[in-house]
Amino acid sequence: MLYRTGCRVTVLGDPNAPTSASRFIERMIPCPIDPPSAAKALSELVGTYRGQRPWIIFADELALQAGILCREQSWLKDAFPVDPWQSADMIFRKAAFMAAAEAARIPIPPMRVCRSRTEALAAAEQLELPLFFKRDVDCAGAGVVQVLADDDVGPTYDKLSDTGPVVVQQAIHGRVGKTNTLYSRGRLMCHTTAYAKRTWPGPFGPSCVREYFCDPRLEKIAESIGTMTGFHGLCGFDWVQDEKTGEFVVIEFNGRAIATYHLGKHVAVSYDRAVGDFLAGRFSVQHPRLITRDRPVIHMFPQDIRRCITDLDLIGLGKWLTGAVTNDMPWNDANLILFFFFGFVRLGYKRWRSFIRRRRGAAIPQSLQDPATRAASSHAMA
Repeated sequence: MLYRTGCRVTVLGDPNAPTSASRFIERMIPCPIDPPSAAKALSELVGTYRGQRPWIIFADELALQAGILCREQSWLKDAFPVDPWQSADMIFRKAAFMAAAEAARIPIPPMRVCRSRTEALAAAEQLELPLFFKRDVDCAGAGVVQVLADDDVGPTYDKLSDTGPVVVQQAIHGRVGKTNTLYSRGRLMCHTTAYAKRTWPGPFGPSCVREYFCDPRLEKIAESIGTMTGFHGLCGFDWVQDEKTGEFVVIEFNGRAIATYHLGKHVAVSYDRAVGDFLAGRFSVQHPRLITRDRPVIHMFPQDIRRCITDLDLIGLGKWLTGAVTNDMPWNDANLILFFFFGFVRLGYKRWRSFIRRRRGAAIPQSLQDPATRAASSHAMA
């Protein structure tokens, strides 16, 4: 997407990440993942532009933290997606965002921001189980724990309180999804929305199959978030549609670029054109709409293929191989496809070996094995 808008893309990060294999990356600069080292590397990279202001896209929470560590430097004010002094916590810390959203009357679940074990225990009494406990700062959902019993409240709070307050949210039952957005100084330029039709791994993992649709209520929520944060650039938010009321409730904000902007074409949104206007300083608005009567269902590459291999879903894998599912395979980037293909081969080999070992173990009852085999098996388990 960035390449098509005329951008020359430099990536600062892990040289072994999939991004490094893409033919659309002009330069890959290896960088440590710890925020202080990344902040230093980012400052040095910006210095090479000699007065020009590159568009810096933060791709995860660690990158956001690195950016925040640079806020003493004058260049960050124009490069960071929000005011680095006034609003950084709002897009980086869950507690700050939820508190601000509650004040702005953006629909969120019943929740409490807890700064002590005592407050967490009190929150569990005031809210209804099950609850979601969320670490204030985390990456890729690693700091989210579902609590089903009162006895787990204290230990869960202790586990997640290492980065600051813990957000305790009452679970809302319903379909979950994600909205991608592009803002210009807090004004919504375009957005796309999809249900997580299938998640993997597990019910709280990222989506591997998405179902795109349009709803003006989510557009209104997106506009409210932009007004509240003043965001400038690409970001998104997660939500759940309450199965009782049908209303959409924001459960998390992603204050950095997220995946699948390229799928906007399925609902008549061109992020290519929007980003082109954004970089040229032109404000334009696109509204999503369904192109066909049916909602587009997209199987995600490489997530859904990885799921098929890991779960031994041969039918699902066969649909991929025969083109029976709509997917987002990057056919214009052979390097990236090859990168993941070799990963699929390694994963498939491991899964096949594991399957064969299980079959062999089931085929030979322990009582029929010779003593030496039984001894070896016992030793291996020990």
